[in-house]
Amino acid sequence: MASCLSHARQNAPLSLLSKEVVNSRCAMSPGALGFFIRCLGSTGLVEEANFLFDQVKMMGLCVPNSYTYNCLLEAISKSASIDLVQMRLKEMCDSGWAPDKYTLTLVLQAYCNARKFDKALSVFNEIYGRGWADGHVMSILVLTFSKCSEVDKAFELIERMPSIFGMK
Repeated sequence: MASCLSHARQNAPLSLLSKEVVNSRCAMSPGALGFFIRCLGSTGLVEEANFLFDQVKMMGLCVPNSYTYNCLLEAISKSASIDLVQMRLKEMCDSGWAPDKYTLTLVLQAYCNARKFDKALSVFNEIYGRGWADGHVMSILVLTFSKCSEVDKAFELIERMPSIFGMK
């Protein structure tokens, strides 16, 4: 149902459905919760995604895992709410889930969307240090710098790509 409503961009019924899920006290798997959060996030219902996550967790209806946190971070990263991204990332780590490449890419995207270039480059350095830098990660940075009229920085990154990826 959530998928159908999100694809049809039926935000009001989707928001209502998220509240009904909480009110029904229906237990769900981390995968199901993550999927529902992604449906909410894809339509911009970030507050609803946060509410659902918190309520389901608090009521013991689901124990979130790294996938669930990543889905929530994906929804939040589109809203450019850096404080919320940082809070959820810390919560994820405090719950014993280490950030993976997907997690850090979402955080990088959030910092780029918020034009927090120093923090974005710090996350990039962590991604690079773990050997996870790839074309997708680089394209996020190049696109962001280009959108923000920092074309020289974008070209600099493009010129550095061969050395970043170990090519001659």
